[in-house]
Amino acid sequence: MMIALIGWVIVFAGFAFSKAPLLFMLFNMLNGLCRSLYEPVSQALMADVTVKEKRLNVFSMRYLAINVGVAVGPLLGAYFGMFEAWLPFLITAFIYLTYAALLYALLQAFGIRQIEGEHRSGVTVRSAWRVIASDRVFRYYIAGGIIGAIGYSQMMATLSQYVQQSVADGATLFALLMTINAVTVVLLQVPLSKMFESRGPMAAIAVGGLMFALGDIGYAVSVGWIGFMISMVLFTVGEVLNFPATNMLIDRLAPDGMRGTYFGAQSFTNLGHFLGPLAGGVLLSEWGGGPLFSVMAVVTVAGIYFYWKGQQVYKMFHNSHENL
Repeated sequence: MMIALIGWVIVFAGFAFSKAPLLFMLFNMLNGLCRSLYEPVSQALMADVTVKEKRLNVFSMRYLAINVGVAVGPLLGAYFGMFEAWLPFLITAFIYLTYAALLYALLQAFGIRQIEGEHRSGVTVRSAWRVIASDRVFRYYIAGGIIGAIGYSQMMATLSQYVQQSVADGATLFALLMTINAVTVVLLQVPLSKMFESRGPMAAIAVGGLMFALGDIGYAVSVGWIGFMISMVLFTVGEVLNFPATNMLIDRLAPDGMRGTYFGAQSFTNLGHFLGPLAGGVLLSEWGGGPLFSVMAVVTVAGIYFYWKGQQVYKMFHNSHENL
């Protein structure tokens, strides 16, 4: 985590002062590397310092915090960018440096060795592949995550094009839809997480997947601003329920000392974010937005099956061990 944070300081300082396109590309590659280091380990750390009963709430609060940042960050960046184009990036670099210093102080204060435990597993591509190869339940979860990502990626990849084709002043509507997405997350994350805390992550994933599908169907049939706005609210409810719950499933599955590896291997679901825009672009150009989002509704519901199947295998495995 510390390496990733210092890497981000270098990345955004580089964005602030770079002039050559090649340098921007290299710093952006380093940005992706930092994220791949930081995300799985930070999730594992949050789980390690939280009692099991509260972890769904913690993952929900983490997702809420991310969306607050996504909503506020671009506005602050635009404001500071009015003074100097490089200023937002330099401020971001300073924020990451401050965060790194605070995190280091907190880890020292609470005892990093005690938090990490005696036995740690490194998050490497080889260890991630080994996890996927040996854990049948995890393979179902990864399959469900990839399918879900194919559907979710349409919100950023093809929805903007479809909206601009479907309604007048579509660019303005899409900007409003992104605001609705962020505001809905902020407003509903806490009450929905409390509502599903006792029902478990699988219930949240099932309901969340259905809400994704309803949002997609709404996109498919909408002809005006109101329809798209209601559809975005439904879609975002699915997002609020689904993402923290999938993290919770991985947390429950991972053996002690291997959370970092499992959360790292979970990043293979990003294959869906790669395939989704390609498939969505083809469907949009060949068939149009209505059929595209209708197909994505079916795809999203199909993803629920893999999580359900993984849960069945997980329960069967644990019941057999209890009987022994």
